[in-house]
Amino acid sequence: MTLINWLALGLFVLNLRAYYLMYTDKQRAQKQIWRISEQNLLLSALCFGSLGILLGMQTPLYHKRRKWYFWAVALGSLAIQIVLLGWIGYEFNT
Repeated sequence: MTLINWLALGLFVLNLRAYYLMYTDKQRAQKQIWRISEQNLLLSALCFGSLGILLGMQTPLYHKRRKWYFWAVALGSLAIQIVLLGWIGYEFNT
């Protein structure tokens, strides 16, 4: 496997984990039991899981959708990640 394939696989796993955290927190909120902290959810967005967090804010979960700082962190980190991955792709293709 090439480096790009490994990066794609790693991003998939990190985003799947972030989505799973959102799903788990939503389930715990509905059952009114101990929840995952917002700091951990935001940290997972910053650690290349922003797409998973954004998907968790959409259908069918609608979790943390009204929190403006979740939108800001998730979209901001997604923009940074796109630029970073574009740069990595450019550097390894030249």
